[in-house]
Amino acid sequence: MTADPGRLPSSLASLHAWVACVADARPLEEIAALAEAAGLAVELTERHDGALAALLDRVEARLELAAMVAVDVAAARGLLGEVRGALESGALGYGVVVARRP
Repeated sequence: MTADPGRLPSSLASLHAWVACVADARPLEEIAALAEAAGLAVELTERHDGALAALLDRVEARLELAAMVAVDVAAARGLLGEVRGALESGALGYGVVVARRP
C-alpha cells in the first residue's frame, strides 16, 4: 500500500484504516528510500494502483454478500468509499519496490 499521507482524509487515519493497512501507508519513494537506508540496492519501483482498485471491487462484493445475510456492514462500506476516493484522487495506491543486496 502506498499513500500521500497529507492528502488522505482524516477518516483514513482511524483504527479501522490502520487495520486495513491504509493509515500508516507511505509514498512509494519513501518505501524505496527505506530499503536503500537498510543497505539494499533498489532496482525498480512501479505503481500498481489498478491492483488496489481490483481489491476494492472484491471487498465491495464481499460486503454486499455480508449485507444479504444481515451483517451490519455500514462502517466497512464507509471506509471502502473513503479508500476508493483516495485511490481515485491519487492519494492512495499500490506499488512495488524491487531491491537486492549489493
